[in-house]
Amino acid sequence: MGFLGCNKEKCCNSACFKMIRQVAEIVHNWAVENYGEGYSLKGGCVEASELMVKILHLLGCENAKTVDGYVRLDNPDDGEEAFEPHVWVEIPCGGEFLYADATAGQFNYDMDAEHAFAPVIVCKEYPYGVTREKPDDV
Repeated sequence: MGFLGCNKEKCCNSACFKMIRQVAEIVHNWAVENYGEGYSLKGGCVEASELMVKILHLLGCENAKTVDGYVRLDNPDDGEEAFEPHVWVEIPCGGEFLYADATAGQFNYDMDAEHAFAPVIVCKEYPYGVTREKPDDV
């Protein structure tokens, strides 16, 4: 067990959650500095997620990993698929996980206002439109 106290039994405790949130915010700021804000973050999710995992591993959260998936767009442009590929971080904790995303705001250009993503998301479930598997019905 490392500095964060993150292990399969305790990963979702409030101190660990707060630290993961802080790491996600630092990585978000780094991504904005390197890629820009909003739509400019498109494609930066891979590098940002890999950086977040490296930092979390250094802090003792060895079970953090990057995950490939998709985000369902509310308003795709003509000819654009309804799903965009995306990469985020998951930290398993017992039978649950924490979803951590430092670049979610990149999709807001094609989302309805009520489904807009915060710039940084750390939560215990997938946000609206986020999925690991690309649905066949698209």
